[in-house]
Formats: sequence, structure tokens, C-alpha cells
Amino acid sequence: MKGILKALAWFALYFAFSLIFQVLLTLAIVAACSIFVYDAPFMLPDILNKSMLILITLTNALLVLAFFLVFRLRKKSVRQEWRLRPFTVNQAVLAAVTAFSGSFLFSLCTYRMPMDNWLLLTQSAAYYNELLPPLGWLLLLLATLTAAPISEEMVFRGIIFTRAEMTAGPVAAMLVSAALFGVMHIDAGGVPLAVGAMLMGCVFGYLFYKTGSLWVSIIAHAAANLPDFVLFTRSELPAPLMIGLCILCACVFIAGMLAVHKTTRNNQA
Repeated sequence: MKGILKALAWFALYFAFSLIFQVLLTLAIVAACSIFVYDAPFMLPDILNKSMLILITLTNALLVLAFFLVFRLRKKSVRQEWRLRPFTVNQAVLAAVTAFSGSFLFSLCTYRMPMDNWLLLTQSAAYYNELLPPLGWLLLLLATLTAAPISEEMVFRGIIFTRAEMTAGPVAAMLVSAALFGVMHIDAGGVPLAVGAMLMGCVFGYLFYKTGSLWVSIIAHAAANLPDFVLFTRSELPAPLMIGLCILCACVFIAGMLAVHKTTRNNQA
């Protein structure tokens, strides 16, 4: 129970840091717009929406820096505490394929459900593309395939999972970290996205546990964000193609999880 309480405390710190950084960055944008943009108060909501990619990328970067400093001030080894251990190419490929297929399956099942967060991100990307092609897509890739996976896996697997596992065991750690991961996504896409994040959080947690490397779960997380790019380019999918893709993704995902389950756990110190 003590480990779970510690995990909840770290989640509360993560939430507080996120809120503080978002407020500070928003204030910085507002201040800049007040100086350089005419009628900024009337344009503020639109400006903030267009700045979404910058806000997400910078917030995640500041979160990594903040937690790094917290652990350093506590004289803890970040490499050891977060399990930043070496991994093999086979582990990375297996994790990426398994996570991608599972996420793609969920995306297909929720294909017609609107995800407000993704809509805002693509609108922000379109705005920056107009300013300097292809800046928008580069920022979108940076935010969703690099900044978010590193920051979120650092917190939910590298910190929350490891704290909960100390006294509650790996199963409880996986469920607690996945549940909190889902809660964190409610604001971005409502209950559907929260459920999907929770399920994928279990996958990331299991990969983290079996490989013993945070890098593997980061790679898996980045791969799990890829289906959004694939499906965004398609306005409509024919029913036979949809069913075929669902079956294919389900088979690949199950095979991948079975392969992960059969691997020997890496508990290298």
C-alpha cells in the first residue's frame, strides 16, 4: 500500500508541474501577443489553439527537466531509478509492432468518435504549415512521437510504476500506472481516449516490466501514436477494409503479446 501511495503522490506532483508549466507558457504567449499582435485580446482563443503544438512540446520538455532535477536533488541515479537500461533491436521491434497493432485496433474501433485533442493538434499543424512548410508536421511529429512519449513514460512507467512495484508488486504497479495514465487523457479526448490510454498503459507497463528498460516503453508509446497519422489521411474507410484491418491488427497484437510473455524478464540492476 505504501508503494501505491507514493505512486499517487508522484502523480499529484506531475499534475501540479503540468498545470504550472502550462499556465506559465500560456501567460508568456499572452504577453508576447499583447506586444506584437494588434487586437490580441479578441484573437487570444484562436492564438492559443494555434499554439497548441508549441505548448505541448515545451510543457513535456519542462516536465522531463523538472523531474530530472528533483531526482538529482534527492541524490538519486536517474538511470537506475527510471531503468534507463540498454535494450536489443528485437525487443524494440517487438514492442513497436505490438503497440502499433493494439493502438491501430483501438483507433479503428473508435474511428467515428471525435477526438477534440487531435483536431486541435492538426489545426495547429496546419497553421504552422502555412507559415513555413512543413514546420507544422515536424512540430506534430516532435510533440506526439518524441516529447509526449518520453515525458509520459518517464512519469508513468519510470516513476509511478517503479514506486508502486516496490511494495505492491508488478501487477498492481501496471494497473495503477495504467489507470492514472487513462485519467490523464480524459481531458484530451473524453472517456473513449481515457479507456484506450488505460489499455495501452497496461501494454506499456508489461513491456517495461518484461524488458526492464524504459527506452522500450518509450519506443512502444511512440509507435502507438502512429495510427493517428495513418487514419488522419483517410476521410472514410470501406467496411470490408475496416473489418480486414481489425482482424489483422488483432492477430498481430495477440501474437506480439504472446511473444512478449514468452521472453525472459530482464531484471538487470
